[in-house]
Amino acid sequence: MIGGLHVLNKQIAFNGETYTEINFDLDNLRRVDLDTAEKITRARHGKTPIVVIELNKTYQVCLATMAADVPPGVFELLGARDYTQIALMVQDFLLGGESDAQGQEAQAELEKYLEESGRMKNTRKSGTPPMNPPV
Repeated sequence: MIGGLHVLNKQIAFNGETYTEINFDLDNLRRVDLDTAEKITRARHGKTPIVVIELNKTYQVCLATMAADVPPGVFELLGARDYTQIALMVQDFLLGGESDAQGQEAQAELEKYLEESGRMKNTRKSGTPPMNPPV
């Protein structure tokens, strides 16, 4: 299953239930779901142009709502942090982003290269690469 479990930063009470996590099955989304989410998103945005629909948070969270194991009303109560994290999870799914393991492996390779080339001083304290890493 692609998607997975999202533990809410703040629990949500909805229709007498308390939700602390949401499970997503993005793999079961179909073309009709994508088309429906796009229609809903474009209707909500009116005349505001949307160039790349997959990068739009409204679209992403609409798809998340379709893939979730909770009632759609729960999504109306999401905190900003949960809303953003869920949107990014869907964006990663849609655009074929790297998994956490692949991202960590790439980061380790970059740090090794920077250290061997004497450029390790250019990395930030958080361990993220410099803005313009060598190619």
